[in-house]
This record gives sequence, structure tokens and C-alpha cells, in this order.
Amino acid sequence: MSAIAGLIHLDNTDVQVTDLQKMASALKAHGPDSQKMWSHQELGLIHCLMRFTPEDYFEQQPMVDKNRGIAMVFSGRVDNRQELANLLNLGKEQLKTMPDSQLAQLAFATWAQQAFSKVLGDWVWAIWQRDKKQLLLVRDPQGYSRSLHYSLQPQFFAFASAPKGLMALPQMPREMDQGALADFLILNHKNLSSTMYEGVKRLEPGHILTFEPTNRKLTIKGYWQYD
Repeated sequence: MSAIAGLIHLDNTDVQVTDLQKMASALKAHGPDSQKMWSHQELGLIHCLMRFTPEDYFEQQPMVDKNRGIAMVFSGRVDNRQELANLLNLGKEQLKTMPDSQLAQLAFATWAQQAFSKVLGDWVWAIWQRDKKQLLLVRDPQGYSRSLHYSLQPQFFAFASAPKGLMALPQMPREMDQGALADFLILNHKNLSSTMYEGVKRLEPGHILTFEPTNRKLTIKGYWQYD
């Protein structure tokens, strides 16, 4: 079902390709058709592709828009393609060869964070905004089948569709979260952000995580809720 991942160094060192390769290798089962990476100084992004639709054969990720200073990776399915195409004035032939990720990219370029409520489907999304020095991690409102995990450590911030993508990093702690284990054993599932790993959190459905590496500021807010 495809997977995404990323790594930001917080110690003024460049991201190493070997670390990105380890993360991509750990996620290969989720994206066996292609594993591609992009890095620039302290930032690295990963996309692992599993093709399902005809449009997936035109997939080119990570996507980098140098003019807007945006780099992003997207894993998911867009269900309202035609509706978005109409709003974005895209022709039938243009839409025919446009993967869901590119449609999502155009939506964000047009509506900024309002795009997250307009793009309907099953997806997770990571967007780096160069000028703002800001990373956005977003999960669709339903959170049906695609997860997004993250970890903030003293020397880096990392995210991945599955915890094993994070655990592929040699510097990642591997202690079990005893509180999360206890909650699991007594069937207490109220905390949707916890995982079995100490220091690894799960982004809840319908939420946006904003991370600013300069001051290590991490905020999470909901952008959608059930009526």
C-alpha cells in the first residue's frame, strides 16, 4: 500500500544516504515496486511505491517544487479525483496520467492547509516548506489503513509509515513503553497516539503535526472532527 518516511538532523549535520537507505529497506514490503529518496542538507525524504492503479505508473516521488520551495511525499488513495480536477481546472487527458500524489500536490499549492479537508480518501502526507523551515505531517480523517509514526530525539526527528522504518536507524532507542503495554493488556485503547516503543508516537487521524527544526517546536492540532 506504499509507504513514506523522512529524517531531519538537528545537530547541524547533513543527512546520510546510508540512513535513508536503511529506512527504505525496512519499508520495502510496503512498497516493493520502487524505493526512491531525496535529500538536501539536514533533510531526507523517502517514498516506497506499491502500484495499484494505472495512474501509479506515472508516479514520481519524492516531489520537489523548487519554485515554491516545497518537497513532499504522499502515500494513499484519492477518492474524489474528478471533483478536484474540476476545481483545479484539469482536463480529462491531463487527469488520466496524473497520479494521486501530483493531484494532492496541486491541491496544496492552490489551497494550502485547506487542501487537507478537500482531498478525500485514505492517505498520509508529509510536506517540507523550505521558506518557513517547517515540516507538516498529515493523516486523513478516517485513518482507516494508513498510519504515520514519528519520533523526536536529541539529534534528529524522524517519521515513517511503520515503526520499523524508524527502528532501522542505528541511533534510534529501542526501549519498550511499559505504560502502552499495560494499556494494551487491559484493552485500554483511549490513547490513540501511543505505541509499544518508548519515544515513538502515532499521529492520530484528522490531525496535522507541525515541526520546526530551528527551535525543535512540535505542535499537533486537529483539522477535522465528526459531526
